[in-house]
Amino acid sequence: NCKTLPIPPQYCLCEIKKERVNITDEHTAIGREIVTVVNERLMENNVSDICAQLKVVELTQLKRFVGAEDLYDVTVKMRPGGGLFQTFVRGSNDDFSVVVPDVTRVNKYGSQGDCTSINEIRPLCYCKSNMQSATSPATSSASSL
Repeated sequence: NCKTLPIPPQYCLCEIKKERVNITDEHTAIGREIVTVVNERLMENNVSDICAQLKVVELTQLKRFVGAEDLYDVTVKMRPGGGLFQTFVRGSNDDFSVVVPDVTRVNKYGSQGDCTSINEIRPLCYCKSNMQSATSPATSSASSL
């Protein structure tokens, strides 16, 4: 296991103790880095024409790995769609990078990403068509009279 073998910590993240960190303004760069990675992944998979560009709403959870002062387990909320995404980030002082290739959606996304047939992209995608239907005026019963 990770405690007895010389395995780098980024591959043993579930076995390392973590402590909560109070989220402050200095941590906003973490959210920016994560949303950049997600939006780049959408572009790389040629779905940015059908999936909305995501933006950070807030960091919802930040945990520092004990013994690794610059390694964090992060959950961030993004819009549109209210997606909660989790990943691991390394860095400090406005210079952060995602250390694992995957950013994982941890809340339900229902049909938000159904405009793409790429299974691994669907949790990251909020279809632009959802935005159009959400902003279009509702048909009122008065107008049909």
